Amino acid sequence: MFASYFYYFWHGIFFALMIKKILMKTKFTFLFCLFAGILFAQETQKQLPSVVLKDLSGSSVNTAEMGFEGPVVISFWATWCSPCKKELNTIHDLYPDWQDETGVTLVAVSVDDEKTKRQVAVYSNGKAWDYEILLDPNGDFKRAMGVNNVPHTFLIDACLLYTSDAADDTPCVDLGGRRII
Repeated sequence: MFASYFYYFWHGIFFALMIKKILMKTKFTFLFCLFAGILFAQETQKQLPSVVLKDLSGSSVNTAEMGFEGPVVISFWATWCSPCKKELNTIHDLYPDWQDETGVTLVAVSVDDEKTKRQVAVYSNGKAWDYEILLDPNGDFKRAMGVNNVPHTFLIDACLLYTSDAADDTPCVDLGGRRII
């Protein structure tokens, strides 16, 4: 049992050093805090929950069927949340470089309710975000992903799921690379 924790600890250190090297290159230590979080791992393979959301054009998108190649960042945000907007605007500056280097795709999921969801398109178009923006006015996807507060960001790659929210300072821990998505 101790050996497995030791193994996980060193994988966590490796991940943190890898992220630090990348961030030193971009000089945005803010982003280290963004992606540092708890790793959720389960023994069985798991997919994103199946929830039907709308994009800004009104088309339906099933979250379980979003077919992305490479890593995916899912960021839960709202137009009334200043830290959310700061996070996504900071990522916007680096997003083209990230796409070229890693093939990452960002999906910004707005949790604005029915009263404020019209502001999502106005704000995101005004900032010229190149992200895929989805609307979750009833909070179905938010609940399915276990999100309590915004901003809350998930970094998903082929084998690992990392999550971070504004209230969580816990360092990322790699639980051995078990496939969960």
